[in-house]
Amino acid sequence: MSTAAPSAPDRLHPRRRALPVVVLAACALLGVGTAAASDLYTAEVRVDSRQDAEREAAVEAGLERVIGRMVGVYHGLEDHPAGELLDDAERYLESYRYLRLDDELAVELRYEGGVLRRHLGERDVAVWGEHRAPILLWVATEIDGRRDLLGFAAAGTEGEVLETLHDGAEQRALPLMYPTLDLRDRQAVGFVDIWGGFDESLREASQRYGSAAVVAVGLRKAGTGAWRARWTVLTGEDALQHHTGPGELERVVTEGIDEVGGALTRRFAVVPGEHDGQQLEIALTGIDAVEDYLGAVRYLEEVTGVEQVDVQRIAGERVTLRLLLARSPERVAEDLDDAETLWPEALPAAEVGPGGGQLTRSYRWQP
Repeated sequence: MSTAAPSAPDRLHPRRRALPVVVLAACALLGVGTAAASDLYTAEVRVDSRQDAEREAAVEAGLERVIGRMVGVYHGLEDHPAGELLDDAERYLESYRYLRLDDELAVELRYEGGVLRRHLGERDVAVWGEHRAPILLWVATEIDGRRDLLGFAAAGTEGEVLETLHDGAEQRALPLMYPTLDLRDRQAVGFVDIWGGFDESLREASQRYGSAAVVAVGLRKAGTGAWRARWTVLTGEDALQHHTGPGELERVVTEGIDEVGGALTRRFAVVPGEHDGQQLEIALTGIDAVEDYLGAVRYLEEVTGVEQVDVQRIAGERVTLRLLLARSPERVAEDLDDAETLWPEALPAAEVGPGGGQLTRSYRWQP
């Protein structure tokens, strides 16, 4: 994503006159999206040797893994329209190099993301791109009768749970963030809320983090050593619940993460090229300082379907922006209306934006 500088800023209130000058510099710093899923188009595949036949097989296996992340289908692409691309896997390979993974030989494969997106779009396959807003993850465990909420660090069996969850999310390019688990969090959410799927408690506790997607998983270890898990996925007003197990921890988590990734992809994926050239012009008020401007632009860049944020005009505490989209304007507007940090405001019906389009939304920035 990139951010263009304002074309013709209006006169600012005296205490804010420095804002456009600083904004010009800040825009350059915002040239790269802050929510890019790392290595979406890269896969590491173990091989026995450096022979061509081994590498060719690895190229196909790696491409299947990359396409799986893009379309939310992590196993069995044979019957999926995207599976056609596997027949000519070398076509999409950008580069490769050999390396060691845990003292085993592997090949790191980098694929042409733009080409993959275009060819998937030609097949009307919806893709969740590399710009993915962080997913807020709540984790609760019951082990040997002891219940706890887990943050981003833990030891022992709880640490193994977190590591397994993290590895599963990383393999599917699902960027995670964790609650702080301070007193406020612990008073609002407990094991029973997560295991029981009480989504209202989760929604209320998650509001402070402003994440577009919330995932909660409760894991319970039986005396036999078998694990069970209950999963809840919240996106906007939608809620999905499922359970996995009993079984070994890795299998229970893998099956659950597959369902989570698939659900989030169905929510956020778009057919590449379907909405190219479409845009929204919106106004933001409450932009009193450079920090407000930076925070608002970063937030908008993370909204699914927003490819670029162009600043059109700065007038006092009001900023007008044009959002270039890769998703239908209606879906993007729905997400903006649901955002905790954007409060909808009344907008004159006939107001025309600086970019020539009619302003469709006005919000007050409330970080």
